Formats: sequence, structure tokens, C-alpha cells
Amino acid sequence: MRQCTIAALAAALLLTVRGSVQAAATSDPTGTATLKYDSRGASRVQTPAMIMGHNRFSVGSSSSMGVKVAGKTVKTSVRILGKKFLLGFDRNGDGAISKAEWAVIPPTGNMIISGKSDGDSYVLGLTKMRVTYNKMTVSCWGQAIIRSSMAGSIDRIRVRILDDNMDGQFNQTPKVQSFGDAIQIGSSSSAMPLRAIHRIGKHIYRLKVASDGSSIDYERLEDVELGQVKATFPRNSLRSLIMVGKDSAFDIKTDGLAGIPGGTYRLAYGAVGRSAASGLTFKPSTATPNYDIQPQMMNTMRIGTPLRLDFSADIRGGKVGLSAYNVKVMGSGSEVYGPIDFTRGGNAKPPTVTMLNGRRVVSSSSMKYG
Repeated sequence: MRQCTIAALAAALLLTVRGSVQAAATSDPTGTATLKYDSRGASRVQTPAMIMGHNRFSVGSSSSMGVKVAGKTVKTSVRILGKKFLLGFDRNGDGAISKAEWAVIPPTGNMIISGKSDGDSYVLGLTKMRVTYNKMTVSCWGQAIIRSSMAGSIDRIRVRILDDNMDGQFNQTPKVQSFGDAIQIGSSSSAMPLRAIHRIGKHIYRLKVASDGSSIDYERLEDVELGQVKATFPRNSLRSLIMVGKDSAFDIKTDGLAGIPGGTYRLAYGAVGRSAASGLTFKPSTATPNYDIQPQMMNTMRIGTPLRLDFSADIRGGKVGLSAYNVKVMGSGSEVYGPIDFTRGGNAKPPTVTMLNGRRVVSSSSMKYG
């Protein structure tokens, strides 16, 4: 009798545990995710504004211009102290730059700034900073990138939204030709434009983001016709390929084989290489086509290899000349890869220039500077 009782209890316990596991494995198809401020989680993620060169700024020692963040212009200035250049930034939002709010601009041209605007915290990255001094005034210009985010979870997957255009609000329907704000899904190193429809884990969701970023209402979409998508890149070289539709955005690297809704998409940006530090990004040119994704089919994108160099050359005094500044590396979809700098001291060796007379090689040598 005692053995039967123990066996019954064990069976009941096993059923209870199994039931708990099954319940935990099932996520609600609709709901609301609460988001909280996160100062560090998106500190290394690439964003559309970063790749497209948006949010440029220019400040000087004799001007009242500032850097726009959280929808407001923050008082910013620059000055010289000995052989060092310093940037002053109103970090606490009181309208003035105190002594403690001045910092040396490092040789790398990159700075991280933590601050507040009307009580709202943010972390800002200032990058590609360049400084000039004409013995009268100091000028500094560069690019501002939001590094903080609002974070939560949907279907047990971490989701972060970033105020990528730094207007102080989260918007899923930006102006024409503007990517607006951004969303990072899971552990991806690339954030995509924030839209209404995204794939999160195994499911397609419709999202409604609160304008202040405090929450996301989500609804799983069950009856969506999907088309598989692939792109031809060397093995293990593609890190992300972000495509944007009318009201959706997807990363073909993670979502392509699972499938995305049929429709017309355009390239936002992508990344290739083993890491963000050593890799290259690519973005569309004016000649990059739209991509029509057909449902219930495998769609192969015209993008990636073969690559080509795009440049203009001229002849002066019997010599062929071209500018290293105007040499671009382009893919089969006319996407542009970079940053590749063929100028003296750049990160790439000068390309080889070959002149042909029909099929006969007239001359072939590395590009030289005259």
C-alpha cells in the first residue's frame, strides 16, 4: 500500500512538472511588453543612422550651436587647452556647461557621453570627430549616435528600441526615405528600422510601440504568406542584411530561410566580415533595385558578389588620371561597400589600373598619386 501511494505521488508530481514545462513553453500570441531604460545593452549595436551617416553635428568655440539629442538641442562647445582640444557638453540639462562637464577629445575621435534631458536619461556616442583651430576659434564636427535603449522581452526574446533619429519619440512610420527609429531583436549586432511588422523568434508579430518607448503591444500574425529569401555571399561572411518593406523590416541573415511576408522591399544596409571591428558595411546606391519577394517561393536577391570598382577617369597630357576619393567598391545589386579608403594612409591598398586595347593589355600597374 505504501509503495502504491509513493508511486501515485511520483506520477502526480511528474504530470505537474510536465504541465508546468508545457505551460512555460507556450507564449501568449498577444500582449503588452513593458520596456525599461537600458544604458548599456545596445552600446555596440549598429544602427541605420550610424551606417547612413545621419545625425551629423558641428559646433565651435564662438557659436551657440549644440548637439541634438532626445528631441532637444543640448548646449555644446569646444575649446583648446595647451595642445589638447576639449568638448563641453551640458550633461545635466541645466542649460550651462560647468567645469566638470568639459572633457578631452581623444585622438580616436570617439566619445561616450551620459546625460539627462528634462529628467530623461540617455547615453550618446560622438564619433568620427574632427577638430580644426585657426588661432581664433576652434571648430568640431562629427556624428552623434544614440547608445542607450528601452528594453523588454517578447516571446522570451530580448527586444530593444532605440531613438535612432534622436527626436525624443519612438515612431514606426517615419517620413519618406527616412529610416526613423530602430529595433534590435535578440543578440543581433545590427538594429533594423522600427516598423509595425517584425519576426521575433519563430513568429511574425505586429507591434505597436508607445511614443515614449515604455511599452510594446504585440499580436502574433498566423495567416501570413511567406517567401524564403537568400543572398549569395562567401561562406560565413554575411553578418546582417536588413530589408525594409512598406510597414515591415527583416534581417535576411536570420529571417531569410524562415521566410518573410511577400511584397516589395528595399535595402536598408548590411554588414560583412568576421566582426564589427574588422568588417565592412554596405548600403544602397541610387541604382540599387527594389526586391519583389514572392510568397511560397525561394527568392534569390541580386546582391553581393561579383564585386566591381566604380570610378571616373580622365586623360590629361597623355596620362590617365582618377581620384582615389571617388573609387567605390560595388556589389551586383549596386550596393556600396565601406568604409574603404584608397587614399594615402587609408585602410586599403591602391587598386590596380589596367588599360586594354581590345583584349590586349596596354599597361597594368597599381594606382599612384601624382
